[in-house]
This record gives sequence, structure tokens and C-alpha cells, in this order.
Amino acid sequence: MTYDELRQALSVLPQDVTEPNGVPRVLAARLSPQERVARRRLNLPQVEYRLLAGLAMSGWSFRYGLIEAVAALHGQVPHSGTFVRANAHLVKAGLWQVTTVRLTVAVSLVQLTALGKELMAEIVVTPVLSEWEQMQQRHRGGQGQRHHSAAVCLFAYHARLRGYRVLLCPYAPGGAEPDLLIERDDESLYVEVQGRGGEVWQRADKWWSAYHVQGEAAICTLTPAQAVRYAREAQRVGVRRGRVTDLHTRYRSAPSSLWTHEWQSQYGGLLPIVDHTKGEDNEQCASVNICATSK
Repeated sequence: MTYDELRQALSVLPQDVTEPNGVPRVLAARLSPQERVARRRLNLPQVEYRLLAGLAMSGWSFRYGLIEAVAALHGQVPHSGTFVRANAHLVKAGLWQVTTVRLTVAVSLVQLTALGKELMAEIVVTPVLSEWEQMQQRHRGGQGQRHHSAAVCLFAYHARLRGYRVLLCPYAPGGAEPDLLIERDDESLYVEVQGRGGEVWQRADKWWSAYHVQGEAAICTLTPAQAVRYAREAQRVGVRRGRVTDLHTRYRSAPSSLWTHEWQSQYGGLLPIVDHTKGEDNEQCASVNICATSK
């Protein structure tokens, strides 16, 4: 699901005209009380309703990405107190739960609770499995896997901002197990997200498997230094082409291109990527208030 598709779906959610705030009655009693809405002159229950429905329909776990989509519909900025209050109430009401993981920045991920899923299934649609839940099912592990899952969800957010469709934990031929598949126009690319962990031979196997499947490796890391290091590792095992990016650069400068560097031969240097669709990507990013912050 793209940002445009999600915003369109959220704009036509079922409404209950008998309720002052328009939220379906089965959900209204669990959202912020009406007196708070009147005092702040904003339909806070509608904001909370759309956050829940957005998560149910899209499965996007990176909280800030959901907030951006809903904020655009309400003419709000994502950092406004409205969304702080909405998030706090949804947690207190037991409708969604938040997990915060520290990468180079703090990444807050959300998923519906059992109650939230039950209500969304009754009102809107049977919820899809959230990205966070998909990663939990694939990688059952300790703190290291939590960090990896959070990094995957954050990369998915940045890819969507730049117009890509994103699929987590995709099937890939040849026994490869990439973290994501991203697609835009005629481009289709399997991506590996790699943090600090893993043995050298394990990483090398992933880089080579990706190269064997698609003719290049696509690697997202946490920091620029890791991006250089893993690109060199890939070249040493015979990967002749590839591209890298890192979440720290995405956070600090929010460039329009998803990738920062590429290599075009086994022994060549890393080349900065010149983004020939910069204007188009900037327009896409601007439409969702890109500021690269991880809330």
C-alpha cells in the first residue's frame, strides 16, 4: 500500500452519523471523550480512529509513518500534540501497543492488540499482519533481533516515502531470504538490512545470494561506516555490482535518493549515487511532510 492509497482509504472510512464525532458506536466509547474534543476544537476520536484503521489496513508498524498519513487528512503537522495525545490514549485504552527500540535514533513501532484487531475487523476490515508481527514471526530471538526488525521497519518507511511499494519477508528464488522486496516503476529489488551483528561468513552468504538472484546486492546498514564495510565485504566474495544506504544518513539529511553509494565492479571504488529523479522524489517526500525523524 502506498501513501496515496492509504490516505484515500482513510478518507472514506465508515462513519456513524448518530455519533457526535462520527466514529462507529462500537468503537466510540473506547476513544477520547467528547468533552476533550470540544475544548481543543479537533475531532480527536476521528484521529484515533484513523490511526487504528490505517494500521489495520496497511500493516505499517513505524508509528511516525502512520501519523504522517493521518496528519495530512486533518491539516496537522505530525509533531503536533494531537498525535501525542492520540497515541497515549490508544495505549491506555488497550487498542494498540508501542515498542520503542534504540538504533541510531529511537524507533517507535506499533501493532494492534487483540481488542484493537477485534474492533477493526467488525468496523473496517480484517487487519493485515503488521510489519512488526511479520518480523517477530520470522526472527524469534533476543534484543539483537528486535533491533534488526526495527531497522527493517524503518527502511520500509524510507522506501515508501520515495515511491516504492514494499513487501517484507518476501519469497526469493535460490534459497535466499531477503528482508524486503521494493518495487517502483520497472525496478524490483531484494534488500538486506544489516546491523552490527552476524558472522562475516553469514553476511558474505547473504551478499552472494542476493547477487546470484538479481545481479547485484542491495544493503541497508545503520551507519555510513557500516555501509562502506559491508560493501567491501561483498566485493571480496565476488559481488561485482551493488548499492548501499544507511539509516543514519536518511535520518540526518533526508536525501531524495534511497541509496547513497554503488559499486560497478569487484575491485572498483564506491561511487556516490546521482539521483536522476530528484525532483520527482522530492515531490513525493514533500507530500507526506518528510523530515526523516523517527518518532
